[in-house]
Amino acid sequence: LRYINYDDYEVTYKINGRGQAMYINDKEDFLNFIKEYKEPDNLAKRMYIYIILKEPEQF
Repeated sequence: LRYINYDDYEVTYKINGRGQAMYINDKEDFLNFIKEYKEPDNLAKRMYIYIILKEPEQF
């Protein structure tokens, strides 16, 4: 059993699964994601969060 450290993964998100993925690297990025999610134009849209393991074979 190996624990996942912060350096082992990246978190990104997309609106409606399209366009460029935006990285969530720190608290400010996370707050920007929440702010963008709450915008009236995005309320009817789907927000996708992706967790990408940098070296999945380790797990």
